[in-house]
Amino acid sequence: MSKPTFPIRLIHFSIQLILDRIEAVEQEKPPPPNIPPQPDPHPKPKPPVYPRHPGFRPEPISRKEIAVWVLTVNVPMILLILVFHFLGLQPLSISGVVALLAINLIFAYLFRKQHQAFLVKSQKYELELQQYNRDRKSLPRRKQIYHEQYAKYEARQSEIEDWQGDCDRVLSDYKEQCKPYDDAIASLYNDLHSKLRRVVQPPAKGLAQHSTIGFSEKEFQLSLNRYFPGLISPQALLKNNYNPTYWYRADFAYIDPEVPLYIDIEIDEPYGYKTGEPIHFLGRDKDEIRNNFFLSKGWVVIRFAEEQVCLHPKSCCKAIAQVVSVITGEPVPPQLIQVPDLQPILQWTLEEALQMAESNYRNRYL
Repeated sequence: MSKPTFPIRLIHFSIQLILDRIEAVEQEKPPPPNIPPQPDPHPKPKPPVYPRHPGFRPEPISRKEIAVWVLTVNVPMILLILVFHFLGLQPLSISGVVALLAINLIFAYLFRKQHQAFLVKSQKYELELQQYNRDRKSLPRRKQIYHEQYAKYEARQSEIEDWQGDCDRVLSDYKEQCKPYDDAIASLYNDLHSKLRRVVQPPAKGLAQHSTIGFSEKEFQLSLNRYFPGLISPQALLKNNYNPTYWYRADFAYIDPEVPLYIDIEIDEPYGYKTGEPIHFLGRDKDEIRNNFFLSKGWVVIRFAEEQVCLHPKSCCKAIAQVVSVITGEPVPPQLIQVPDLQPILQWTLEEALQMAESNYRNRYL
């Protein structure tokens, strides 16, 4: 048989009873306003740069420089060679001729290199001059485009400022609307912390505990001890002041006397596994009396469905850590941050508990 279909109800697991009023106020707060998306910003244009003239045109080697070279080097060398010749110093005259030829060959090579460099510089200069003329010719048009783009930029900036102003007004109005709710929540938290600081009755110590721990509780205890080491006490007992012979037993107790914080962690089964009799269901008086007893003693009560504990123990531990975080302000343990949030399960009625017993529903997750 398929799982019984539960009608929609406001009560669901896990039930964090002492936080119900805070959650109710949170749900009554008006929803956040719908803020339109920010207009896309227009990039701020850069002003056009006035073109830079390439400078002076490169000059080739002048004839004057060549004439100076000839007069200062060749003429003295030729006169020296003639003197050696008339004096009969033939070896020196021949050496002078060879030296003169070598000097002129070197000069011709250097002249050629300088001429090639001049041609390259001239070509580069012509290209830069052409670009300069084009840029100077297009400057008025680029200025016009710049002014048009800047006008669009200013218009878009004005739109963004108007949008920001509208958002600030909407958020300010929303904050004013939420102020009574936020004040009420703050007051409830103050009452909660004040009540938790005045714990009336911690669990009893040193008493024998004869109740049998079920399979689901044993497995869940491993997760609780892993994420809350030293803070979990199974089968904690509280004496009923109105009936001294009757003791209330918490499935698990989260106990941090330093805060102080006491949490009754309950695992609710829909029916007895052997008897099939409904145990916990919506409107059961014993559950309500028991909840009120723990609350009156300054405890927090968290109730999980057995199915949640069996299938999602880590998410149940995260739910407990979130309650502790809300009360104490301490962050959720890092190892639980990536754990999925616990999905609620609607609390069943007496009729639905009977249907679940008939279909042996607990066998599906135990």
